[in-house]
Amino acid sequence: PIDSSPEASEEADAEPENTVSAKEAKKLYAETGAWVSPPDVPAEDTGETLDALYIASIDPAIPGEDAVALPAPLQQLEDQPLAPQSPLPPAGTVFTLDDRGLVIPSREGTLSPDGVMIFAGRPLRTPPPRPEAAVDPGAALAETPERAALAGFRPRPRPDNLADRQERAQTGGFSRDELAALKPRPRPDSEQENLTAAEAAPSATDVTGPLVISRSLVPPARPSNSAAAIARAVGEANSGSSVATAPAPSSGPQIPSSASVAKQATINNAVNLSTVNLFGVFGTASDRRALVRLASGRYVKVQVGDRLDGGKVVAIGENDLTYVKNGKNVRLDMPKG
Repeated sequence: PIDSSPEASEEADAEPENTVSAKEAKKLYAETGAWVSPPDVPAEDTGETLDALYIASIDPAIPGEDAVALPAPLQQLEDQPLAPQSPLPPAGTVFTLDDRGLVIPSREGTLSPDGVMIFAGRPLRTPPPRPEAAVDPGAALAETPERAALAGFRPRPRPDNLADRQERAQTGGFSRDELAALKPRPRPDSEQENLTAAEAAPSATDVTGPLVISRSLVPPARPSNSAAAIARAVGEANSGSSVATAPAPSSGPQIPSSASVAKQATINNAVNLSTVNLFGVFGTASDRRALVRLASGRYVKVQVGDRLDGGKVVAIGENDLTYVKNGKNVRLDMPKG
């Protein structure tokens, strides 16, 4: 009898449990060829699509190419096509060949196995004869008045001292051997070195030992009126008023001068102190320096390559200086007078 109760139907619908291990399943598959284990359950669909996929900004640009922009496929083939083949001769055609394996030509023409008609004798049209210069290469080099005139010209020989002249031109007129022989003058001994040497040398009149020196550096004397000057400066600072001081006496001779002489010797507005001015140039031609007064009243020494007034010094002449500022050349000349 068949049990038709609901419990029996639910037990029938339930999936049988897999009681075979993976090792036993492989063994049965090797013996019988049947895989008894159920297949793996696929992963559930998450419902995601490729609409959220995008190219990151750090990825390289992907160019779009179409079929027109692609190269022709025949250009990518490395194998060369076969040469065109001539049509086969009719069946039963017999070719008469000589000892060299070539057809025997005739006046009417003999067809070769390659399909070419071979005629005996000279062709109806022949190329023109070659020129004489092409037949005899020496004819083109025949003696002519022009060639005779050119034969008298010869290049000047290279100087024997060319390398030495080039070396002297690069090193300011001296050779490298002469420059290697030049030695700088020794620096003179300083006063401190002389005193040290005098201390180390024994003396016949030295009775107190090597610590006694014959001469020492004398410091400058303090001004005699320093106390009065300090007291006067302190009093002026406390009172808040300034007292006119007498000008320092001049060390030069007193030369009388009239007003007309002083007026003639003075040039008005010779230097505009509100701008940059050139006051002196010194040094050799290869290493010049210049003394420049800035608009602020400060004096600076510059050379080629230094910064000046927001620009760069490019040249220093005997009486002028040139610097580049904001792409423009600015030239400073020595004051006249």
